[in-house]
Amino acid sequence: MRKYLSISYNLIICVSVSFLFLNLSCTTEEGNQKPDCNIISPVNGASFSSGDTIELTVDTDDVDGRVSELNLFFDDENIANATNSFYKHEWITANVESGEHILKAVAYDNVGAYNSDEIVITINASLPVILTDTIQSITLNSATCTGIIVNNGGNEIIERGVCWSKNQNPTIMDSKTVDNTNSDTFTALITDLQRSTTYYAKVFATNVKGTSYGIQKAFTTYDLADIDGNVYRVVKIGEQTWMAENLKTTKYNDDIEIPYLYDHNELYSGNASGYCWNSDNINNKDEYGALYNWLVVNSNKVCPDGWHVPTKEEWYELVDYLGGYEVAGEKMKATEVTLWGGGATNSSGFTALPGGYIEYYQGASAGNGIGKWWSASSSGDWRAHNIVLDVNTPVIYEQIRKGSMYSVRCVKD
Repeated sequence: MRKYLSISYNLIICVSVSFLFLNLSCTTEEGNQKPDCNIISPVNGASFSSGDTIELTVDTDDVDGRVSELNLFFDDENIANATNSFYKHEWITANVESGEHILKAVAYDNVGAYNSDEIVITINASLPVILTDTIQSITLNSATCTGIIVNNGGNEIIERGVCWSKNQNPTIMDSKTVDNTNSDTFTALITDLQRSTTYYAKVFATNVKGTSYGIQKAFTTYDLADIDGNVYRVVKIGEQTWMAENLKTTKYNDDIEIPYLYDHNELYSGNASGYCWNSDNINNKDEYGALYNWLVVNSNKVCPDGWHVPTKEEWYELVDYLGGYEVAGEKMKATEVTLWGGGATNSSGFTALPGGYIEYYQGASAGNGIGKWWSASSSGDWRAHNIVLDVNTPVIYEQIRKGSMYSVRCVKD
């Protein structure tokens, strides 16, 4: 009976050019005829580019029995062992070394007799294929970029790395970092950047055919860093320049540690300075920042050098610039936060988040649509001024016990 076995194979590893000829005997049992085995396509001498998909069609026949198995070899590697009547494999020649290679098919019949056919194909070198993965670890003046080489183009990669520029579509003629790990997945450092600046980056890979690039990715460096190394975006609103994120530092700007304080007995005493994370969970640090009591605020050392905790008058100036307390709230709230319950446009860029709080004598709140921020202005021995944003639009002004724990935004001197 005659069978047409259509085979393609996805080869994802480099293979040797050498071919280990199989020492196969063609002896058949008495009275049994060995099967026919012919490679129909591709034709002998066909050429392909690295990365092409090759489809192999094998015509097999056994006049006095049945073809029970078909094996396919690429050079000296067995790449398919078929045991039924139809087989399909995707064969993409990524990372196959350029040059001549041998394809061989071996067919067996039901009593073990076999026959084979082989052809020679040529894989031609091509440009590498590389992907730009992620831009990470962005700071004031650096970042990292990860690249993945999908296909070396049939030749050794001579150079790989990342290039970048303030202008779009950077090339290796711009700033670049070369990676020396010789790995298909690599991470390269982008350095000597300017603060608060947008850059464009691409990974690249070079072989004997030339240089290929991944897609372009844009990123913006941060504006400000605290003593802990946390980085922040800033925003200019009117004549003031504000942090666009809540403060996260665990140290004063003279490098002295701020005590971690979540014990309510210590909070109630009002005599201990400290900070904590929303819900006592450090995983809330990056999004919501830390909560501080007013003793930390009053140290005048919690903000980065050149910045300070705003006075109540500076809060008033911000709110007035945004149209007054009745409308300023929606312009200050981050739009992506569902906990605000709507009424948020963030048109000011302030990006307020409901970061939770601990109220003196009342306990902790995880946020629930409320954010509270300290001012540096005292209101007697026990209280200080603060502002509140909640699910309603108006900005609320309060005077609260200094032992409470609220978020902090710094404003530039």
